[in-house]
Amino acid sequence: MVYVLDGKPFEGPSSLFSGDLLFLSGCGRIFEGTPETMLASLDIAADLAEDTLLWPGHEYALECLMFASLLEAENPFLKQKLQWVTQQRLEKRSTCPSTIGEEKQYNPFLRTHCQEIQEAMGLQRQREEDWDNFRARVLKEVRLRKDVFKANL
Repeated sequence: MVYVLDGKPFEGPSSLFSGDLLFLSGCGRIFEGTPETMLASLDIAADLAEDTLLWPGHEYALECLMFASLLEAENPFLKQKLQWVTQQRLEKRSTCPSTIGEEKQYNPFLRTHCQEIQEAMGLQRQREEDWDNFRARVLKEVRLRKDVFKANL
């Protein structure tokens, strides 16, 4: 279940209560649907305003950021967020909320269109392959690798 609260009546940013769809630097598992369906849902979330607050259903930020850092070790936004989240967790503080704008800078599940993620997965777009089908292949591979990733927390 996903909800968007319009922030305009409150003179603030909107909020996305993303449940199991989108986490800080992560996304939910693909159990019953397809990578194409998950990609379409993630694209809808990514199209929200940059300042939309992300309130995920779970606190997986540290593990998700550690995984993402394996894919994009040189991403400065990712490095900064990982450092901040590590400190927050040491102090037993929440890492929420994030924003859609922030997530688009380091969340690999929102970055399937980026060459860095595609290369990290060892995937290339096939000749005449539909762009969204290719991105769904990238998403599927990122998700598979995340499913077997074990963070040393």
